[in-house]
Amino acid sequence: MVSTSDLLHARVLIVDDREVNVVLLERMLAGAGYVSVTSTTVPGSVCELHRKNPYDLILLDLQMPG
Repeated sequence: MVSTSDLLHARVLIVDDREVNVVLLERMLAGAGYVSVTSTTVPGSVCELHRKNPYDLILLDLQMPG
């Protein structure tokens, strides 16, 4: 069984080309108690970020330029 602490320490990556959406999600996750949240507005950086830091969850905007 996964504990609440394990969930709140999950590594989360937010990917969105709109900064306002990134900030909103960061604040929502922080307010919920998540402590390991990374974000980017550059979709091309996702693979490299994930190689360096295997995320447990990636929140990805599917309609981004490029």
